[in-house]
Amino acid sequence: MMVDIASAIRGSAPALVEKPYFVVYAEPISPLIHPETSLAKLILCAECGIPCIYSPAPLAGGLLPSLSQVTPLSDWPRAFLV
Repeated sequence: MMVDIASAIRGSAPALVEKPYFVVYAEPISPLIHPETSLAKLILCAECGIPCIYSPAPLAGGLLPSLSQVTPLSDWPRAFLV
């Protein structure tokens, strides 16, 4: 596992939390769907103290209405529903 390798390189798990080597980018399926794999990555990062970017990315006109007034407003609440 990457966390074990990075901990070994850094010297210990607390040292890795202090200065992480990597950041995990986990992107859930929009809108408002959080797959088990995305949540598992998020929980693992939280347990190990690894930084994680958890950002839904709705596409205007695809998974989100294409109105320019709606797009910026509807993206923000989804990012905080974890």
